[in-house]
Amino acid sequence: MCCAIKTVTIKRDATHWYATFSCEVEEESLPPCEEAVGIDLGLLHFATLSTGEHIENPRLYHKGLKRIKLLQQAKDRKQRGSRRRKRAALALAKAHRKVRNRRHGFQHKLARRLVNEYGLIVFEDLKIANMSKAPEPKPDENGS
Repeated sequence: MCCAIKTVTIKRDATHWYATFSCEVEEESLPPCEEAVGIDLGLLHFATLSTGEHIENPRLYHKGLKRIKLLQQAKDRKQRGSRRRKRAALALAKAHRKVRNRRHGFQHKLARRLVNEYGLIVFEDLKIANMSKAPEPKPDENGS
């Protein structure tokens, strides 16, 4: 498998360094599969498949929120510009990175599982924020 590297982006996140490579890679097709599935994203469940399977939302941010709150409070108590505040900020960034990596891992594993199982995946392009908003009040006869 040969690939031609087009660009490289170097990024620093707290104490970690990342190199992102953009490459042209030859396409490998998956074995043909006739199964199809529809995916409905929701608020109560992360997703519901047309097969009836519910994929629960792992709520990874809420699980890490207690530690993030403690680290945020510890950082806020430190004097601005001090070395200890910088150290507390690094610890807070690491906690956020841990939650972010868990979210990315969950999404990647789920996507990989669905791609391996089904040949056709269909889902709606929904705006989740609009689903949870309260409806606009209807004007009465006076227009107020």
